[in-house]
Amino acid sequence: VATVGWRGAMILNMGCGGSAKIVCSSVFLQGRGLDEIRRHELSLMPAFLFNVEVGDCEVVASSLFGLFSRRAVFGGPLLGCALNDPHTDSTAHMDRLVRLQFEVEEREEEWPMGYGMDEEKVARAREAFDMDQLRQFIHKEFTNESLNTRGIVVSYDGQIVHEEYGSSEDVGNFDENTPQLGWSMTKSLLSTLIGMRIAEGKLSMDDHVSWKNKNHDHTITVRDLLQMSSGLEFLETYGLVNDPAVMLFIEKDTAAYASSKTHLHPPGHHWSYSSGSSNILSRKLKETFDSEEEYLRYPREALFERLGMDSALMEVDPVGQYIGSSFSYATARDWCKYGLLYLNDGKWPYGAEEQSQIISKSWVKDTATPAPASHGLYGLHWWLGGAKTDPSTLPEKFHWLLSLPEGSFLCSGYDDQLVLVVPSHKLVIVRLGWT
Repeated sequence: VATVGWRGAMILNMGCGGSAKIVCSSVFLQGRGLDEIRRHELSLMPAFLFNVEVGDCEVVASSLFGLFSRRAVFGGPLLGCALNDPHTDSTAHMDRLVRLQFEVEEREEEWPMGYGMDEEKVARAREAFDMDQLRQFIHKEFTNESLNTRGIVVSYDGQIVHEEYGSSEDVGNFDENTPQLGWSMTKSLLSTLIGMRIAEGKLSMDDHVSWKNKNHDHTITVRDLLQMSSGLEFLETYGLVNDPAVMLFIEKDTAAYASSKTHLHPPGHHWSYSSGSSNILSRKLKETFDSEEEYLRYPREALFERLGMDSALMEVDPVGQYIGSSFSYATARDWCKYGLLYLNDGKWPYGAEEQSQIISKSWVKDTATPAPASHGLYGLHWWLGGAKTDPSTLPEKFHWLLSLPEGSFLCSGYDDQLVLVVPSHKLVIVRLGWT
C-alpha cells in the first residue's frame, strides 16, 4: 500500500510539473491554445486529475484535491519558460534571465544566414530530385494523423528544396515561424557548446566532473559523458515514474539529481543512453565561465546569433542551469541551419565565399566517430547512421539507424524529432512532431 501511495504521489507531482512546463512553452512560445495542447501534449494527463490555469506570463498546474502544484513562468521569446523552485516557489532564476534582455534584429540576408530564398539557387538544387515524388512521399507523413507530424524540411547542398507543415484541427497549426521542441536534440546543441569551449581553451575532454555519490573510486571525464559511457546509473525509460521525468519535472537541480546516482560500471566501458549525463555536462559547461551571466548568454551569442538561428533558445531548470538533455526550441528552418553547420564541417555560412569556422572541423569529425562502447551507433551526443554492426547484437529499436547511409549522423529527440545530416548526398533533413 505504501509503495502504491508513493508511486501515486510521484505521478501527481510529475504531472503538475510536466503540465505547467509544457503548457507554458506551448502557449507563450508557440502561440497555441490550451484545448489543442490538451488533445496532444496533455493527452495522457486527464483533466479531472490536473487543473491547468494560464495567466499573463505564467501557467499553474495543480493536482486532484490540490495535493501538488507547480508554476512555470515565461521570460520572453528568446528565454522560454522555467519551472518554479519546488521548495520555495521562487522564480529568481527567470528574473536573472530576463535582465539579459536578448534582442533579435530583423534579418534581410538571404538563406542560410537569413530567411529569404534565392529562387534560382532553389531551382538548381531541385534538379537533383523528382520533386513530384518527393512531395508525395512527404505529404503522406502529414495525411497520417496518427504521426502528428508538425514540420519537415529537406535541404540539398544548402538550399531548401521542400518544406511542409502540419496545419489542421487535429494536428494544430504550425508553420515556418513556429518554434518547435527538440527534446533530446538539445543534447547535440550542448555538445556543440562543449566543443566550442574546448576550442577556446576553457575545457578539455579529459577534465574531471564532480558527482555526489562518493561510494566508488571512479573518475568521470567530459569525454565519458559526451559518449554516454559514464557508468552512472540512470534508467532512460518513459513509464509512469522514471528518471528523466523526475529529473525534469520534480527536482530543483537537474545536474545534482543525475550526479547523485550510483556508479554501476567503470567509466568508458559501458554505453548507456542517459539524459542525466547531459545535465551533468551542462553544469560542467557553466563552471567554465566567470559569471552566470556569461554562461546564460553563451548559447545565443556564440552559436545562435552567428548562425542566424533567430528563434533558437535553450531553457533552464529552477537553479538557472540549461537543461542540456531536453529543452530547446527552434523553427524547422533554424534546426536545418544547425544541420548545415555540420554538413559544412563547422564553417558558416554554407556556400558563401567568405566563411567563419564556428566549430572546428576536427570536432565535427569527432562528433561522427563512434564511441568505443556504443556498437557504432553514437558519437559525441549525436547518433550515427549506417554502422556495419550485426543487427542481432542490438535491440530492435536501434535497427533503423543501420539502414541510414554510411557516414550519416543525426540529432534525435523524443517523439521522433530529428536533424539528419547525410554528407554523401549533401542532405539535411529535419522532422518535427508529437508522435
